Amino acid sequence: MKVVYEIGPMYVVQIVTDNGSNYKKACRMVTKDYSRIVWQPCVAHTINLMLKQIGEFPEHEAVISSARSISRWLYNHSKLHAMMKAAIGGELVKWNATRFGTNYLFLESFLRRKEKFMQWMGSPELQRSKYVTTEIGRYAHGCLSGLTWWQNLQTVVDSVQPLYGFLRFADQDKFPILSEVILRYNILRHEYQSLFQNDEASYKQYMSVIDRRMRDVSDGTYMNAGNTLVALAFHLLHMFFELMFETLTCSGRIESPHALRIRHWTKFISRS
Repeated sequence: MKVVYEIGPMYVVQIVTDNGSNYKKACRMVTKDYSRIVWQPCVAHTINLMLKQIGEFPEHEAVISSARSISRWLYNHSKLHAMMKAAIGGELVKWNATRFGTNYLFLESFLRRKEKFMQWMGSPELQRSKYVTTEIGRYAHGCLSGLTWWQNLQTVVDSVQPLYGFLRFADQDKFPILSEVILRYNILRHEYQSLFQNDEASYKQYMSVIDRRMRDVSDGTYMNAGNTLVALAFHLLHMFFELMFETLTCSGRIESPHALRIRHWTKFISRS
């Protein structure tokens, strides 16, 4: 509220914030007083909420929980941690409790070092250590040395790759225009259709989460209207260049059909 009044309500058309309830409440107060101002949920934060909800799917929750348990075992002992770093050539990516996309970066960091982890599990140094004799040690060793755990990990990571690409697009330094968000969302849908082309139930399960969150972004905001106007602008620009080409090649023409259409649309936009 304070920022809107400092800038001046007449200069504000849209407020973009996270999806937190406190932000929603404040924005509802503003939009109630100024109906032309709309609230737009942050796209990157919305995608993070999609990843949070998908992370609660049973198969995702099981894999994430298992990987976290193994990670805690690896990092809770300084000597074991040093052995791990030497064996796999680096560190695992740590997850962030409020940025749910980092769960999958964390899982991906396991996958990138799959072969090195499996080799380390069979090394004499680890086999002779006290760390694999504990309950969590035996569990971690069984997971990291077996194929089933890695296959489940790969399946979970693959299932969010399209969505994580959408998050990277939304979280970039350059602010995407509204039409780019709609375009990228449609690309995401096609990527999931391709990923789950033989599994309609999984496709519907993932898209139900994504579509519901995307409606929060588009409904009641300027996104759909902005997308329409951008499409119209590109159409007019295309006709303008065609008209220029016709003018250069046919200098004697007085009024081409394209010129008449551009004049009509220009009048229509000026009246709107």
